[in-house]
Amino acid sequence: MVMDKVGPINEGSPLFLACEVKGGRPQPTVSWWSDQTLVERRSYVTSAGHIRSELRINEVTRTYHKKNFSCQAQNNNQKKPLMQEVTIEMNLRPLSVQIHVPENPLIAGRQYTFTCESQGSRPAPVITWFEQGKEVEANRAHTRSSSSERTTGSLVMVPREHDHQKKLKCQASNPAIAGSAISDDVILNVQYAPVVRLRIGKNLVPGAIKQGSDVYFECEVEANPAPYKIVWEVNNEEVHHNTSAGVILSANSLVLQGVERSSAGTYTCSATNTQGTQRSNPVRLDIMCKCTVLRLCS
Repeated sequence: MVMDKVGPINEGSPLFLACEVKGGRPQPTVSWWSDQTLVERRSYVTSAGHIRSELRINEVTRTYHKKNFSCQAQNNNQKKPLMQEVTIEMNLRPLSVQIHVPENPLIAGRQYTFTCESQGSRPAPVITWFEQGKEVEANRAHTRSSSSERTTGSLVMVPREHDHQKKLKCQASNPAIAGSAISDDVILNVQYAPVVRLRIGKNLVPGAIKQGSDVYFECEVEANPAPYKIVWEVNNEEVHHNTSAGVILSANSLVLQGVERSSAGTYTCSATNTQGTQRSNPVRLDIMCKCTVLRLCS
């Protein structure tokens, strides 16, 4: 006698079925069938006098899921054989996983719902999200919905500047099958307004700049996309390129040649891209005047 159902059996595992028949004269033949095809005809007599047939399959593939096998016993051609059927239930590995990005590029500060679809797993796989190899924070909502062998997970995320160029990965795994995890990943393209920082030249001491010295500033900008405009200001008035006056603007730098006391003031730079304009921190420039020492002779 065999059970109506066997399993669940993990994909890739061996399968063993045994069927024992008691009684019958003449001695019946016992065999295994599937889809009207003979798959095992061998049998033997047990110590208890029963007729036993064993079906062994070294490795069951996913095609065996819901497959029916029948044990048949027959000792003449006058009657239909006695038959007992068994259905194979299986745990299946996920076959595919794919992330669907809601928009490309993403805009920093907006809320997006990423989806991850996996197919082929039985039961439904566990879907896990990772960013740069670390599982995403618990405050990011994650749901699963299953239909047949398709499972969809979602991740609600508000990307920030620091998420740009990071790897987002979705992993699908069947906990019942070791090593079944598969994954898909995407590189996040996040557009954001410039992050701007102004600093005076590394070799300059802000409180010890003398009249006649050369001074330079660097406007450090992080932005996606790259800024299309950088504006320099001193005391809230725009600084323009003027070689004859010793004011040189070049890319992200400002050079003041032979500074005078009139060059003193509060300097800023602003960067603009398609996501907006941001102004830097202010940097104060003070100029020390040159002093002449007079010697009085008597």
